[in-house]
Amino acid sequence: MTYTWLHGDSSPQEMTTNDVQVGTTMNIPNFFFSGQPLRASPEFIFHFWDSPITSIGPPPPAPPPPFPAAGTVAAGAFPTELPSRVYSTYVDFAWDPVITPQFGADLEASVGVYSDFDTFTTDSVRFRGTGLFVLGLTPTVALKGGVAYLDRLDIKLLPAGGILWRPNPQTHFDVYFPKPKLAQYLYTVGNTDVWWYLMGEYGGGSWTINRDQVVNDGVGGFTTARVGGRVDVNDIRAGVGLEWTHQFGLTGFFEVAYVFDREIIFEAGAPGIQKLDATIMLRGGLTY
Repeated sequence: MTYTWLHGDSSPQEMTTNDVQVGTTMNIPNFFFSGQPLRASPEFIFHFWDSPITSIGPPPPAPPPPFPAAGTVAAGAFPTELPSRVYSTYVDFAWDPVITPQFGADLEASVGVYSDFDTFTTDSVRFRGTGLFVLGLTPTVALKGGVAYLDRLDIKLLPAGGILWRPNPQTHFDVYFPKPKLAQYLYTVGNTDVWWYLMGEYGGGSWTINRDQVVNDGVGGFTTARVGGRVDVNDIRAGVGLEWTHQFGLTGFFEVAYVFDREIIFEAGAPGIQKLDATIMLRGGLTY
């Protein structure tokens, strides 16, 4: 289980999010006789949004005849509010075959439904994945390289890769784009090992939604109409965290991060792109 909170208020450049994620993992041993398991992880995430709101205010002056066609977006008058909640449900498959002692791969693919609770279209079904080669240079250093498929409106593919360095059992450096992590052992409390780390990631997601849009009524006035389509919520996160592992298998973590370069991208209707202010993120989770 994981909980994520991003601070915000109801101004046009702010957005509060609360994400609750639950899931489990099942292993299929010796997948394709590789000696490595195939990990299947069904997950469900509730996303609760207190979205930015742009007041419609007084309508713009009526244009002179001929009037804009009914249903076209009214210039200068639109709300940007999002649904109060959306969801992500998917199954993630991961496999790390070792081809030779020096060469292997990290493969991950998922399929799921990403939408609000009133919408389901073919765009609600999304596929994501990562394909990386792994080349061991020394017993403590490896190279990774490949691509990550995000299936978002603005970014479909990202190059992925970096260096994994384990100089000693107490130090793990994953200098890896787009999700770096630099971890160092801190101390042991009873039967629990505690580490601290620096992290970064490309956050957010993409969902299909319906929302209200101010449109022309064809006779010089304005009305509202429901507009469907996909919406992306994108950001970049950089922070610090603690993670702990108990010898009986219980693990947990807590992170504080600075979230910047935030934006909402609408597939249909105005405003198209809504920029958001930077904020802070708190995230924690438990796994058994």
